[in-house]
Amino acid sequence: MKGYRIAFIRHGMTQANLDGRYIGTTDLPLCREGADQLYEKIEKYDYPSVQKVYTSPLKRCKQTISILQPNRLVAEMPELREMDFGKFENKTADELMNDPDYEQFIKGGLDNPPPNGESLRNMINRSLSGLNLIIMDMMKENIHEAGVVTHSGILMNLMSCF
Repeated sequence: MKGYRIAFIRHGMTQANLDGRYIGTTDLPLCREGADQLYEKIEKYDYPSVQKVYTSPLKRCKQTISILQPNRLVAEMPELREMDFGKFENKTADELMNDPDYEQFIKGGLDNPPPNGESLRNMINRSLSGLNLIIMDMMKENIHEAGVVTHSGILMNLMSCF
């Protein structure tokens, strides 16, 4: 029986991450500090050598993989993009604190999306669809070790359960 291994990697830091902003669909690059941290991690840790990398199409993910796994076969997958935060996109919790829509959103739940945004349930379903495509591609292409560069801790925790 063939074995398959998938390594999940969260993208490096952006300025919006440092500022505590909700960034889902905003296509920001890594900040200097984020890129520097990735280069430091290469020196300290042995990242798994993979045959192919599947990544979100957003700059922060593509830049992360170009630093951690240069010269690898890369497939961009829209299914791996971050959640769409709609009305809350590019805003901080402090900026949203008195917004009743935000107060409702932070109560959580699978079907409690931000206004004009995406629900957690939809993001999970989209991500699972992407994981299925990755597994099917690995089997078809005879790839036994792959990397997945993604966004949120929620997504990484969900996908690592499989």
